[in-house]
Amino acid sequence: MGKGKKATHTTEVSKTPEDVQRPTEVKRTRVEQLKSSAPYGVLLSIILAIAFYIRAVLPYDSVFLADGTIRFGGNDPWYHMRLVHALLNNYPHAMFYDAHAIPPYGCYIHFGPLFDHTIALLSIIIGLGHPTPYLVDTVGAYFPAVLGALVVIPVYFIGKHLHNRGTGLLAALIIATLPGQFLSRSLLGFTDHHVAETLFSTVTILFFILALISARNQNLSFKDLNRDWRAIKYPLGYAALAGIMYAAYQLCWPGAPLFGAIIMIAAIIAYITEHIRGRTVEYLTMVGIVAFGVELILVLPWLHPEMGFSTFYYSLFHAAVPLAAIAAFLLMQVISREMNRRDISPYYYPVLLIMGMVVGLVLISVISPTLYSTIVRSPDMIFGIHTGGAATIAEASSMLMRGNPPQLDIGRGSMVYGNFGNCFYASLFGILVLGYYVVKRWKPEEILALVWTLVMLLSIYGQNRFAYYYAVNVAIMSAYFGTRILEFTGFKGIHTTMEDLPRFLAKNAGYILLAIIIIGVLVYPWGPAPTTLKQAKYTGGPGAQWYNSLDWMQYNTPDTGLSYYGPYVRPPPGEPYPYPDTAYFVMSWWDYGHWIEIIGHRIPNANPFQAGIGGGESQAPGASTFFTAESEAEANEIADTLGTRYVVSDVEMATGKFYAITTWTGDTGGYGEWLLIGGRNEWVPTMRYFNSMEGRLHIFDGVSLSHYRLVHESTAGGSSERGYKWVYNLQPTLYPDLFENRHQDMPSDIAESDTGYVKIFEYVPGAKITGTAPPNTTATLRIPILTNQGRTFEYVQTATATPDGTFTLIAPYSTDGPIAPGDGGTLFDTAPSDMYTVTTAIGSYPVSVSEADVLAGNVITVQ
Repeated sequence: MGKGKKATHTTEVSKTPEDVQRPTEVKRTRVEQLKSSAPYGVLLSIILAIAFYIRAVLPYDSVFLADGTIRFGGNDPWYHMRLVHALLNNYPHAMFYDAHAIPPYGCYIHFGPLFDHTIALLSIIIGLGHPTPYLVDTVGAYFPAVLGALVVIPVYFIGKHLHNRGTGLLAALIIATLPGQFLSRSLLGFTDHHVAETLFSTVTILFFILALISARNQNLSFKDLNRDWRAIKYPLGYAALAGIMYAAYQLCWPGAPLFGAIIMIAAIIAYITEHIRGRTVEYLTMVGIVAFGVELILVLPWLHPEMGFSTFYYSLFHAAVPLAAIAAFLLMQVISREMNRRDISPYYYPVLLIMGMVVGLVLISVISPTLYSTIVRSPDMIFGIHTGGAATIAEASSMLMRGNPPQLDIGRGSMVYGNFGNCFYASLFGILVLGYYVVKRWKPEEILALVWTLVMLLSIYGQNRFAYYYAVNVAIMSAYFGTRILEFTGFKGIHTTMEDLPRFLAKNAGYILLAIIIIGVLVYPWGPAPTTLKQAKYTGGPGAQWYNSLDWMQYNTPDTGLSYYGPYVRPPPGEPYPYPDTAYFVMSWWDYGHWIEIIGHRIPNANPFQAGIGGGESQAPGASTFFTAESEAEANEIADTLGTRYVVSDVEMATGKFYAITTWTGDTGGYGEWLLIGGRNEWVPTMRYFNSMEGRLHIFDGVSLSHYRLVHESTAGGSSERGYKWVYNLQPTLYPDLFENRHQDMPSDIAESDTGYVKIFEYVPGAKITGTAPPNTTATLRIPILTNQGRTFEYVQTATATPDGTFTLIAPYSTDGPIAPGDGGTLFDTAPSDMYTVTTAIGSYPVSVSEADVLAGNVITVQ
């Protein structure tokens, strides 16, 4: 069997810029081409403007505030801007290790370098070599909006080359106006690498499609390498651009080998179908080797061999993937050639490929068990539904499944509908139509588009975060389905110039009406665009309560003594970072770690890298075990182990997020139960919740704790706090036995009001107030506290005198004012409004306690 015949496809989907050079086609003049393209260029420009307006103009007031500050959205955008500022402070040396993150070992940064370096470079150019911090933040704020708008362009061209220009325009309009994950991650101020992932991965697919179309139409073969360069410049040029874009994508996200797998799956199918149909596969081999070879060369300088085969960091794995791809292309080429030479039935080809893959995996398992383990575990990491603590990560939950046990949920109230609207359902039909044409024609570019779409659909089954990828597929597939409907009704496409446009519209009024209906269903007013216009106004991120509280922390607590911008020298593996003696850490839930580090310039115990959480089977010390601790002594042991000095809590941790905190510990029972209240079932907290460290800190202001004092609180915010306090006051009725066993000094009732949304506590030794009292009698310590919000509460602590008639009370508050942060103290603005009162069976005594006594744990004796 020899090589297959040269392709003779002449449908519009096969046309590319180089096709016009083929002698069998009638050449149009350059002027005619420009005239025919002008309406599409105008419409695409309008769509670009719409995309940018939605992303950069609508959310402006939520990002650039009247007080002159810039509020980035989410969590990771703040960390990206930290990396950008650190890069500019140490230019051109980037921060690859951060001692401010994940103490005591610090953190090797897994973020790709390209995103941050681009923001830094743009800032330098715009700032004429000396950008101000505000300019840098401004560039960083606009960067995701620009990238999000630019996604419109590759989406248009993919739609155009899969079907026609109408498909491209409709797909571009849909992606410009989709809500959900893609919108939120491309808004002004959401300076995260996710939108760059979407852009570069989409452009990678586009150039692979162009390379495949061009190479197939040129009937590219190895012999062409020794002939006229014009025969290979387009296919190999597109392949090289695909490699460059794949490298750019990879340098934005270490998980980019996912798309390498997508391309390889499509390539295997294309090799099989081309071989069975008697066509040459040389063009596939040349495109694949060039693309993956270019990508490998560009990525190699950024790899860290000491990371082994990790998928989380830039490691040897990121070299192994393109090398394996190149080897696979060569192997498939050799097998095809040899089978043709030996005249072996082509239907044995897929069997031999499967055998080759099995042998390859076996060899890898023997040569490098670590690499083999990474390969076999990777699919479950992306496509599997998470359980345990990981299931509480919002972006890691399934988009298609909900409930326990998980059930398919794609209705109008589902997460998937909120992200894609009607376009999701249309895209499913688009997949079916594309699948029909794939089976009918087996064009490699259509195979790639179908595999790409199906893999990303499977990805959102595992994690909803991949919706910002799948949005592109939804836009293309729903537009593909919509324009195919037009085509099935007899519409021949838009073939006109600007001058003839009115006549064209009049002649095709019926088709235009149908197109308007399709746009109405997929875009506006019945499509998802109205939701987009609402969502785009808010970028998210820390509210005023969080921002102001952490700003207060930066200027009113001691400096840690650790340089904020570095550079830091990474210690040997397994050894802790040599922090200065003045260093301390801040305990909060991991969601808020980046805010604490960037806004507060302090070192968090836990952060959004899902580090420092603790719990699990080993009950490792961390945020989860601290906030669920059932005694102060247990919490103190964790705080001492982790070097914690401050604890930051918000009302979300005390209410809705508390379940996530307990889930990470592996023990969720007994914190609440469902009760019928007011005719409906309500989840109400029980005494196990109120006895937890989080409950005692946030709900009760730490009044029953000996070593924690409230030093600052934000304004109140709408929350469930008041309801939780109402439930607490019902505890004697609901759970009389459990209520009697509540922690000592917890009040019998509490004012049912919302207090500070964010509260900052300081963990202190506390002054030891000792004295004498009748044996086994109660000594009580009281002091009124006035918060910075003008709120008052009474701190109360009791102790039982020993059989020999002595007692010890721990005083965490100072009555004589603060010590300046420069001298190691906290400039607290929540403090006693009077002296302590110690009451025993003998009498009452006023007691004054200095800040030095509190911080040193000095003994104060009362008579």
